[in-house]
Amino acid sequence: MARGLDANINTTLASNSITSALLIEIGLPASDSAGLDAAYFTTAPFDISLDTDTAPDSGTNVYKAQGKFIAISNTRETATLQITSLKLTLSALDPETVSTFATANIINKDVTVHRIFFNQTTNAVIDDSAGETATINMFAGKIGGYKITETKASASLTIEVQSQLSNFTRTNGRVTNNASMQVEHPTDNSFEYCHETDQEINWGKT
Repeated sequence: MARGLDANINTTLASNSITSALLIEIGLPASDSAGLDAAYFTTAPFDISLDTDTAPDSGTNVYKAQGKFIAISNTRETATLQITSLKLTLSALDPETVSTFATANIINKDVTVHRIFFNQTTNAVIDDSAGETATINMFAGKIGGYKITETKASASLTIEVQSQLSNFTRTNGRVTNNASMQVEHPTDNSFEYCHETDQEINWGKT
């Protein structure tokens, strides 16, 4: 998808060497102990304080460079309209991380990934032409699932983030029965009698 980039970013991208980092915003099921509605991480080797338009919390937020965040998968932007996804990997050795992200309430929470660039002389984040921090919005989507993987030495929590498009042909973990529906909606009995359908249902004109 074509996009217009600020002149300062275009100049940076055209240089012989580039120093950049990712900023990750993960919406939380409930406000944390600090009253924040999202978790903020960065791939930079140091914390970054920044105010973005997409952050759930207003004002400047601290994007933390610490051991909880481990990795982020690659994603690709194309000229065609298609569903994309990425995976975020967090350490599952921290009980707080597991209780926060390994829960059904995390499903459909917003995730945004930005890329920022650094001035290699001053290590300052590069501003755009208007004097605001220059970022590229790399990905925006919603959490579709999570998985905890354990080994003898470590444990990790992988969060799958899907783009805003929906894949109506994909077979998901949920099925169309009453028990599966009530995982998210305990009082909804929409699928109570779905197992009794004994004939084909035609959609549209027949």
